[in-house]
Amino acid sequence: MTLRDIFGPASYSDSDVDKLVYSRDASDLEGEALAIVWPKTSKQLHELVNYSKRHDYNLVIRGAGTNMQGNCVPVKSVVVDMSKMNKVLEIGDDYVVVEAGAVLDEVNALLGDKRVPVNVVNYKVCTIGGMVAMNCLSTDASDGRIGDYIEKMEVVDGTGKYLKLGHPTVKNFIGLEGTTGIITKIHLKTVPIKKFRSFSIYKFVTLSSMMERVEKFRAKSEVKSIQFFDELSSTMLGLDAQNHMVVEFEGDIGVMKTPEEVQSIVGMKESLYHKLKKERYGQFEDVRINPDKMAGFLHWLRKKDVPVFGNLCHETVFPCFKEFSKLPQEMHELVMTLKGDSAVEYGYGLKRKKFLQGEKKVKYKILKDQYNPKEILNRGKVHE
Repeated sequence: MTLRDIFGPASYSDSDVDKLVYSRDASDLEGEALAIVWPKTSKQLHELVNYSKRHDYNLVIRGAGTNMQGNCVPVKSVVVDMSKMNKVLEIGDDYVVVEAGAVLDEVNALLGDKRVPVNVVNYKVCTIGGMVAMNCLSTDASDGRIGDYIEKMEVVDGTGKYLKLGHPTVKNFIGLEGTTGIITKIHLKTVPIKKFRSFSIYKFVTLSSMMERVEKFRAKSEVKSIQFFDELSSTMLGLDAQNHMVVEFEGDIGVMKTPEEVQSIVGMKESLYHKLKKERYGQFEDVRINPDKMAGFLHWLRKKDVPVFGNLCHETVFPCFKEFSKLPQEMHELVMTLKGDSAVEYGYGLKRKKFLQGEKKVKYKILKDQYNPKEILNRGKVHE
């Protein structure tokens, strides 16, 4: 039996063109794909893992390929494109069951007055399975992470076992970047679409004065998110060249509250993302810094002319570097000195695996040894 036998000619390719296309993701890294497969069933995934164990292949699982740390980059790997396992299997009053390749925007379009409770910038293409593998953080601070809403899940692990998971074992496959199993089916809570929200925009000359205001806002229960845009990113958005803070309130407390005004605010981060890409800021980083050290960290970025935006309720900011810049290495060393976290949303992948340390590294190794002992899945990713 070969991979072509398992998947059929329409769902298998080893053409040079396809291998070239699948050799990259949204990072600046390039790898080597041996072949690409498009599974349609869990049975095919089970056969694929067992075949790979016999022939010492390694598999790279791919959703939309939007990862910026090289998590979807093959390392002499078979690329497993999950886009054909994209069905919405069941919709309940407060839940939805989907296959891993289902796209967030398309799922939400079927939910009526409900929604998947976590939003991301790439919602138009991002797959639910990819979001779960990264345990994505919502752009809305009041939502949290997608893992907070997972009731049950089904996976094929690196030993070839098909597992039906509930609490607490489901956590062993959330945020592990595909190193413990291939996610096939997800049971998610849904929540009502937010109807009453308003925003106010504040601008600050100094970062220290802004952080003082942040602490006051974070103490208020009606504040649901605090988005931050530095001078450089504010200018790209057409705002004054100052530090801006966009605060979301529950209810009509904020100044901007009409549907048109709310939509313009909600779209700011997505708009900025595309503007930064256009200006060749292709290296997006994601770091968490303690509030008492945030102003100093942001000042360091400003001196280096690095645009940055963030969600200050999460204590998380996203510095944006020019492609192939060496500054991210310097920044991560600073983050370690400040006892921050170097991988809050985008994961470790190939580019940042050396920054996985301490208890988290021990936990990842224990889980990998349990569910993926032969490194069939995402070999060389996340950690050595």
